Amino acid sequence: MFSAFPELWAFLTSLEAPDGSKRLPGTASLSLNGAVWSVALNDPSLGLYSALSSTNLDDLVVMIESRMADGTMPWKLSKYPAKKK
Repeated sequence: MFSAFPELWAFLTSLEAPDGSKRLPGTASLSLNGAVWSVALNDPSLGLYSALSSTNLDDLVVMIESRMADGTMPWKLSKYPAKKK
């Protein structure tokens, strides 16, 4: 399944940043509220988070992959500081 979503898989599992530095893997939290699926992503190494929602789970995962691939993920600064790697 995750071979179809390499950006998301790398975000969740990679221990190395593109520049070769060490990084903590990201986390994802999935929730369903009524008919709306939401995924919250957290990048502890950079102190960033993002959340996206859709009524269709498949569309949501494709949206996350696409936004991560083209650099349009709506990242926001977390109130929690970046963690040391």
